[in-house]
Amino acid sequence: MANVRIEGVTKSFGEVEALRRVDLEIPDGEFLVLLGPSGCGKSTLMRIIVGLETATSGDVFIGNQLVNDLPPRERDIAMVFQDYALYPHLKVYDNLAFPLKTKKIASDEISKTIERVARMFELTSLLDRKPRQLSGGQQQRVALARAVVRDPVVFLMDEPLSNLDAKLRSAARDELKRLQRNVGVTTIFVTHDQVEALGMGDRIAVMDVGSVCQIGTPEQVYSYPANTFVATFLGTPPMNLIYCPEHILGFRPEHFQPKVLYGPEEDLAEFQYRVHRVEYLGNQRIVYGTLEGTMANMSGSDLVMSSLPDSVTYGRTLSDGKSYEFGVRREDLRFFDNDTEQGIESPSSGV
Repeated sequence: MANVRIEGVTKSFGEVEALRRVDLEIPDGEFLVLLGPSGCGKSTLMRIIVGLETATSGDVFIGNQLVNDLPPRERDIAMVFQDYALYPHLKVYDNLAFPLKTKKIASDEISKTIERVARMFELTSLLDRKPRQLSGGQQQRVALARAVVRDPVVFLMDEPLSNLDAKLRSAARDELKRLQRNVGVTTIFVTHDQVEALGMGDRIAVMDVGSVCQIGTPEQVYSYPANTFVATFLGTPPMNLIYCPEHILGFRPEHFQPKVLYGPEEDLAEFQYRVHRVEYLGNQRIVYGTLEGTMANMSGSDLVMSSLPDSVTYGRTLSDGKSYEFGVRREDLRFFDNDTEQGIESPSSGV
């Protein structure tokens, strides 16, 4: 197994700068998620790590070895792609055996390895089938198993779950994370799906326009976003942002609740809030409305409230068109600079 270190990596395609001095340190055995919108540079960074692209500048180390000039086959990395990249004319057994045969491993050793990995991925009964005879979930398991049989020092996974339906994706996330824990291989997982990122990553590196905006545990990047991009990219619904004269005020929709739900000892920032619409989502309610009073005309005064389990009953009583007193615990407020949109400490002007 190995750590991965990326130092000052940039990549330009003509006049287009795809990566801007990216620095990352990924410890041995960590599951790191590269999260960001399409075109942010995450797949380009992945291709540079594996050796399919050459960085314009900067260095890539795998296991403390500089690999800038090593071809992909010598980097000991296994990749899992969005389309699985299975050989359609080969049976599952032969798809799994292919990377081992290229290493000239003995046939009996190949059979033992495939038997062990097939049990791990529940593929034993599918070894004689071809990819077209498999479901999407089964093909995904074959692609992951083929990566595992190589016994690589690093896994690179480029949106491997995106072709699965919602139910299967949830099961696949759990299975993939459990597998990675058991195998212990350093894993870099690329996705634009925040649910995957928050649910799977030991840490998340949030990317935008070729740069890493923030890296931290799921709780860190969600609760303490480094800038307004991270604040609004993570979370469904995203963080509410109010553009005040001297700063940007932010808070998560689940922290914006009717004042009656708080105890008298709570230190609150208080708001007058007119409800426009309540959206029923089973055990959750999303409330859309607008601030009234002194903040009514500020940019961002259209706010969203997300009900928590203990406020579902009250959520049913919120009526369209009516005004209510709402509050946010001051400890749940976040502040950003108006010019740079970077996170700052609580401004002296308060809320």
